Order: sequence, then structure tokens, then C-alpha cells
Amino acid sequence: MNARKLQSIVIVFILLISGSVTLVARAESAHSGQWMIEPCGNRLQITLRYSERGEQERGDGWGRWGNTQSHTIAWDEVSKSLTGLTDAEMKSAGTHVKFKIVHDAGALESEGWFAGGKGSGHFEYVANAQFANELRKRGFEAPTDDQQFRLTMGNFSLALLDELKAQGYGTFDVHRMVKMADHGVDLDYVRDMKSAGYKFDNVDTLIKMRDHGVTKAYINALAAEGFKDLSASDLLKARDHGVTPDFINGWKELGYKSSDLSSLVSLRDHGVTPEYAKEMAAIGIKLGPAELTRLRDHGVNAEFVREMAALGFKLDAPELTRLRDHGVNAEFAREVKETVAREISASDLVRLRDHGVTVALIRQHKGMSLDEVIRLRDRGDRGADY
Repeated sequence: MNARKLQSIVIVFILLISGSVTLVARAESAHSGQWMIEPCGNRLQITLRYSERGEQERGDGWGRWGNTQSHTIAWDEVSKSLTGLTDAEMKSAGTHVKFKIVHDAGALESEGWFAGGKGSGHFEYVANAQFANELRKRGFEAPTDDQQFRLTMGNFSLALLDELKAQGYGTFDVHRMVKMADHGVDLDYVRDMKSAGYKFDNVDTLIKMRDHGVTKAYINALAAEGFKDLSASDLLKARDHGVTPDFINGWKELGYKSSDLSSLVSLRDHGVTPEYAKEMAAIGIKLGPAELTRLRDHGVNAEFVREMAALGFKLDAPELTRLRDHGVNAEFAREVKETVAREISASDLVRLRDHGVTVALIRQHKGMSLDEVIRLRDRGDRGADY
């Protein structure tokens, strides 16, 4: 092989390698992912799994599908949002499909398989070149490539911007726009909140409400239980602390009615549920929420009451609280009672605990009275097998 021929082969090889590297780089930088579509009541649920920057930044294989977005569309929106996907293909016994999931900020060129109304496959992201112009018309700067991708994945719509302006929301930037998309603030949510009587001065409050799960359905459910016209902060507090309509109704069924949301939040925070009240009532401790809260705070539960009752201790709420405060549990009570082989009171158990008297010490001095054993312990005797 002459030198000129060898040089030509080397040049071709380098060009091929360079082209391959370019193709790989493009593939790694392209936004792609997986799609899944399935019926959800009278709507279609679209779930997208994707990586924002490619798995090469993670290096562990998990980065590729590190994010998930999900939204629903009405059946009559299918032709607009899923262009190229027919009703016959979706309901087929099984067929290969190619279509686009179209959003204002971009489209997802999708390919996969559909059968019986359910489908899945892969997509490649294509940005909408006109989206930045539409934002500029509304007074916003053009988004970065990454921001536009995230707006696409969050199904962000220009109609949402128009609705926020019509409702009088304060100014915000593209960063806040992306945050709305990431947290699921869409046109339906904004309109639902308005119809429920809630319109805020800024989108940050709107994002916070959505992020904490305050929906129109939740607001209406609280209103049905008598809690109407709540402030945004009260709604957030109730939602964050787990005050649900079922929780409120559970107390109503027990005859405890309250128009004070703060008291219900307090009960929830202390773990005093209707179920706890019912369980305590079943073993003879029928108390109001405030008294039950004190018991709960001191660690008195139905199991402790039953165990002490089985040992012959029929105690009221203050006595039960005192035992728990002084570290008396059912095991200690049983062992002491078995060792002394005679009647013993709750006050005796508390005294023994307070003086650090162990069961081992009682066993060693079995013939002595409890007062004598306590005096020995106070002088430093801990028992031979301590």
C-alpha cells in the first residue's frame, strides 16, 4: 500500500469518527423520553418520563428517566393535542402508532404501540419556534432552551398567561412561568380557584396553593362541613396538617362539633383522631377532645389501658397519665406484682419508679416492705444482679 493511499484511508476514517461523535453528541443533548397514555374516567391521562439534561451527567443509568410529568385531556381535545393519532388506532387490538403530543411551547414526536385504549412508547422533543414570539407579545423575555423544554413538559399554555392577566395577577417572569409548569398550575386550576372564590395578587401564592394540594374539590368539601370563606393561609394550614372532610365528619359523628379550624388542626397535630376517641371510649374512657389530647400527649393509648386493666389496675385518666409520666409501663407493673405477690397500687408503682427501684432489688429483699426496699435503694443498694 503506497503512502498516498494510506493517507486517504486515514482521512476517511477520521471523518467517519468525527461524524459519529457529532451524531452521538446530538443524541445525548436531545430531549427525549417515554410516554404512556391511558383512560382516566372521561379523560385521557398522559404520563411522560424524561431526563432534562441527559444521562451522561449522572453516569449511573438512572438519570435518563429522572423526571415524570402527568396531565389529562378531554376526549374532544384528542385531535388537537395528539395529532396523527386516530380513535381507531387507540381502540385497536394492537397497532404501531406515530403521532405528536402538541403543546404551545413545543411538540413531542412520539412513536410506540396502542391496544385497547392504552399505549406507550418513546418521544423526541421539538421546540415551537413561534413560542418565544408569542411570549414577547405578552411582555415576556424569550425562554432558554431548557426553560422552553420544561414549559412543554408541564403543558404550559399561552391561554394561562392570558387568564392570569385577565384576573389581574401581578407581573412575573419566565422563571416563575417554569415554576408554575413544574408545580401543575394550569388554566383549569386557575379558573377553578377563581370559581371557588380565590384570586391572589401574585402567582407565588397560586403555586404554593397548588403545591400543597389545595384544590377546588378540597375547598368545597370543607365548605360542606361548615368551613366557608377561609383565608388562603387557613386553607394551607388545614391541608398541611391533614384536616380532611372525613376527619371533621368523624368528630361530628361522635357528637363533637367545632366551628374553630385551629382546634381541629391541634387535634390532628397531637394525633387525636376520631378512631383514637372511639377506641378509648370502647374501654370506658369517654372524654372530650381536650382531655383526650392530654392523654395522647402523655402516651396513654388503648393498649396501655387494656394491659393495666388486665393486671387489675382500674384507673382513671389522671392516674393513667401519672403512670406514663413516671415511666411505669405494663411490663414493670406485671413484674413488680408477681414479685411482691400481694396487692399493689398505682401510687406504689410510681414511688418505686421515682426512687429507681428495680425488680432485681425487690427480688433480693423479697421479705421486706416496699418502704424498706426504697430506703435501701436510696442508700445506694441496686441489687446483686443489677
